[in-house]
Amino acid sequence: MAGSGREHLRGDAVLRVEGLDVRHKIRRGVTLQAVSDLSFDIARGETLGVVGESGCGKSSAAMAVMQLAKRASGSVHLGGEEISGRSAGWMRRHRRDMQLVFQAPRASLNPRRRVGETIAEGIRIWGQPDVDGRVEAVMRSVGLDPALRDRFPEELSGGQCQRVSIARALAVEPRLLVCDEPVSALDVSVQAQVLNLLKRLRRELDLSMMFISHDLGVVNFLSDRILVLYLGKTCELAPPSTLFAEPRHPYTHTLISALPAAAARGIVSKVAPRSEVPSLISPPAGCRFNTRCLLATDRCREEEPRLRNVGPDHWVACHHPVSSEAVTPTWPRASPDGGPGVTV
Repeated sequence: MAGSGREHLRGDAVLRVEGLDVRHKIRRGVTLQAVSDLSFDIARGETLGVVGESGCGKSSAAMAVMQLAKRASGSVHLGGEEISGRSAGWMRRHRRDMQLVFQAPRASLNPRRRVGETIAEGIRIWGQPDVDGRVEAVMRSVGLDPALRDRFPEELSGGQCQRVSIARALAVEPRLLVCDEPVSALDVSVQAQVLNLLKRLRRELDLSMMFISHDLGVVNFLSDRILVLYLGKTCELAPPSTLFAEPRHPYTHTLISALPAAAARGIVSKVAPRSEVPSLISPPAGCRFNTRCLLATDRCREEEPRLRNVGPDHWVACHHPVSSEAVTPTWPRASPDGGPGVTV
């Protein structure tokens, strides 16, 4: 599944990532290849969902985009300007253009700061006028009562803490919002509230979003396009309606066929993986999915596949993509009431 190539990149993107490599040193002489030759882009007002198993490189890619993790190679452009490799001082002056919402809402907030102080900090740093009025406005925009501005994080629920985190990020009016598993620590009912909030804010503010999750139901609800990762590489990129109806990569097909909606209808993947997930310390040669793929051939074990176009805005990195005739379109859709359909 090792997906290389940049033919899928567009020219008018707010965020453009090319050939990104991120490596983590485990100990002397041992390096983990978290992300390898990853390329993607996000257009203005678009949400890109990034999915994959734990350890596939989702968060490492997000941290590298935010310039919070060191790149081994590759470039990151925001609004047409390269931001990778810039000095800490340069990044401080441009940090407002991209903001991050973390996975653990309570842990991401300073327990000694009141809600209003947390939201106001960025506004003051960037010298925006009427700090108090801006804090009240942004709290209302994320569904928080301004009366909560004097509360500490420990006095709030998990959902309220995540709304504070979102308000803090939006207070400086960024162009790009990176959300790293922002609802995974929340109850399902609260997840739906936060996801609906993000969808509304994206529409009202014309925000570009990189939304990371391991939950296919969540990204199906929120995303305009979905990027599927495996062991730090791209395997498939497509709009949700296409990806769920016609998954062409064996790994994507396996992920979707494992959803409760598919299991409830007795659907079994014909390309279910075998063996264990390889280590990123010493990933397989050729296609990284070849050790688990039932369709793998000698070519898969020797040659890394490149992303190729198999339909409108549909890209797959596979030598032997799953036939569209072999796919039964029974995958989840957004629920009728506008919720994410997380439990489909």
